[in-house]
Amino acid sequence: MKSLSVALGVLILLFSSAYCPASILPEELSKAQLSSMDAQVEFATGSVKGALIVPNGPRTSVDGKYSRSYHGVCYGYLYGLMKVDGEPVYSRRFIVHVTDLTNLTFAKQTAKFLLLLLWENSSRLKIDHPVSENTVEVWITGEPGRGISSDVAGEQFKNQIYLYDIKNIRSPTEWAREISHEYGHFALPQVSGFRAPENWANGVLGERLFLKWIADDLRAGKIIPAELPNISENEINIYIHRQVDPLIFQISTKGVEEKSFLSKDAKGMDLYTGFVLFFDTVYGSKALKKAIAACTPKENQNGILSEDFYRGALFSLRSVPVLDVYAANPSSSTDIDAFWVFIPRGKYKVTEFGGLTSWYIDAADRGKPVSGKTVFNIHPSGWWNIRLQWKHGSAAPHLLLEREPGSSS
Repeated sequence: MKSLSVALGVLILLFSSAYCPASILPEELSKAQLSSMDAQVEFATGSVKGALIVPNGPRTSVDGKYSRSYHGVCYGYLYGLMKVDGEPVYSRRFIVHVTDLTNLTFAKQTAKFLLLLLWENSSRLKIDHPVSENTVEVWITGEPGRGISSDVAGEQFKNQIYLYDIKNIRSPTEWAREISHEYGHFALPQVSGFRAPENWANGVLGERLFLKWIADDLRAGKIIPAELPNISENEINIYIHRQVDPLIFQISTKGVEEKSFLSKDAKGMDLYTGFVLFFDTVYGSKALKKAIAACTPKENQNGILSEDFYRGALFSLRSVPVLDVYAANPSSSTDIDAFWVFIPRGKYKVTEFGGLTSWYIDAADRGKPVSGKTVFNIHPSGWWNIRLQWKHGSAAPHLLLEREPGSSS
């Protein structure tokens, strides 16, 4: 009886090895290990250092939602997230499955794009995947999702992302948007409570914030167009012009108050994502990280709402002694930008950076305009109209505002 149980156990192990974690490549790999693998390995050597791995030989996996078989796989490893024995290694963060081997090229493009999104999130917000779900699995199929509208291109469940109906021809921009959307649901802070277009806002925010970061880094030369898989710099810039800039503009032209965030329809989601995009643009991603950390829900409230993020963001600005204020429209062809910005009450010392030639804050110092001073006062805390002008071709023109200790009380 005992020998029969052992034999059955061995058979079960052998039968399931293609689908269980034992068959998955290791979480961490050195470059030497990657170079000696029985696989096609493609190294990314630009700003986003990583590796795409397609194992040789037959591979079959089955997804947990539809029980479909997938016969091709590409692993995405990012370099430098972790260290082993003090040395940086390649860390497994994505496994991209395709039902048909003819779609392996698309699987590799998807894995490479996801590595870029993770690199942006890690570089800017210091966010990596949680230890319990450190690898995101992506299932790409030519079939539409079951029980959902045929125009739904993807879904996300915890660390599982589904991309549907790839036989339906979509533009590179649409695929970049869809992948960013589903990954945003996994990787970005969960702000909810919306009635439209969906309850959670981190998917729509993912589309806009991730692609904005990529556009910013392309403009700054931190990444080059060759690092983009299956989408061009021009296509990203067109998307930013149509879907991101107008949302930043609605905040920068007049500021925004907390009561505006009570709207939970599609316009309310646009307002929330626009405020996040504005905050990242004007104060920088380090400030956005602090704003996210400062968000707390009200007592007896289930989850974080957009108004909670607004309060947390302004609290974070009041809590730091130094503010960087960047142009809301840094790519302005006129090399000048006028916009509204929230500045906490206090006495500030001003330093100009990034080729800034002049600056102006309307009625900030006891009702009088401030321009070019080394020290000035803001009273009260609130939204103030500011104008920055810079030399043509300057990178990241901004003001550094250092608040005098005790002056905000």
